[in-house]
Amino acid sequence: MALKKMPFISSVQLARVDESTIIPTIMYYKERKPLVGRVALDTCPAPELLVEDFKLEIGRYDPDSPARNTSIVENTPRRAPIGLAKDFFDESLRKIGEWLALNGLAVPNRILIAEPLSLGGTEMADENWLAFYRKSIRKILHSKFQEVDFLPEPFAVFQYYRYGLRHPLVSEQRKHVALVLDFGGGTFDVSVVETTKTGDISGGGVNSRPLGARSIQVGGFYLNRLIAEDLLFAAIDKDVEKAKIRRSLNFFYDNKNADEDVIGTLNDSQRAFFHNMKELLHTVESAKVVICNSIANWSLVANLSGVAPYSIGVPIDPFNIKCRRAQLRLDADKVRDIYNRIWTARLRDAVNTTLDRAETELKGQSIIQTKKQQRVFEH
Repeated sequence: MALKKMPFISSVQLARVDESTIIPTIMYYKERKPLVGRVALDTCPAPELLVEDFKLEIGRYDPDSPARNTSIVENTPRRAPIGLAKDFFDESLRKIGEWLALNGLAVPNRILIAEPLSLGGTEMADENWLAFYRKSIRKILHSKFQEVDFLPEPFAVFQYYRYGLRHPLVSEQRKHVALVLDFGGGTFDVSVVETTKTGDISGGGVNSRPLGARSIQVGGFYLNRLIAEDLLFAAIDKDVEKAKIRRSLNFFYDNKNADEDVIGTLNDSQRAFFHNMKELLHTVESAKVVICNSIANWSLVANLSGVAPYSIGVPIDPFNIKCRRAQLRLDADKVRDIYNRIWTARLRDAVNTTLDRAETELKGQSIIQTKKQQRVFEH
């Protein structure tokens, strides 16, 4: 009987690309050439030309269907999600390859891709979504790696804290039961992970598996939307129709990565709305990062009013590209307030449901819990 292959990780050295260990999932096509991450942000002349938040789209279509068989064509901007993903992988791996060469490290012949455990209200990710996601990723990477394998996202998070950050709670050589909360760009993932007696996750076996899991399609992009909407409705001129803004927001979210042909069909007011919203969302993202990096006390009862204030220019008429900008302040208290809305409405039940599902299998075992996590549950 063939042995089950298990990922073996003894240490993690993070590659640095563009002076960072993180590559934002953002692209800009400059003269049909894809630029990714910080370079895309710094180079793009207009925010509506940025491509982002396309990960979840990858698993929604069969990459081998006749309607999608032209997806992978060199230098074709703004195509199907698999084409966007290919461009992002190609350029990111090229940059990582340069870093490996500079540091005298060999280019790996195997790659491990994180995947969601569950989506929406289902217990596990939809089988079709996972099948299309894996097929698309393998189609993109088959020529670059001898082996393409997948690891549940909560496992990947746990492995980072164990081998990358070497957090003392999970780096010990003993069995662990850990609650993993991952608030990412597109999804919030929660899982209870039980490891082997040596503290390792193999991806299989009765003592190495997620005990209950849930993914909600809410993350950093969604938080940015709510912040931007709050600012927008607070700033708009009294003559601007709020219902029209709401309809335009829905159209914008449904077509956030529309290609130039689609954008070209919009009238002047619609194009202005696309430009203003993209610009506002990226300003909000920058402000959010600065504000969160400035918070010293993460207690849920801390007084954050006026902490790390950030002035944001918000259009008073988003249908006019040259309209005046109202200068509104975003601070740590406002960011926390909006996140708490999301926590109460969308995330808290997912955490409680996951814990309930895991409880019967834990048989009295306790979950590793930091003080910060304890405060979250008390809240």
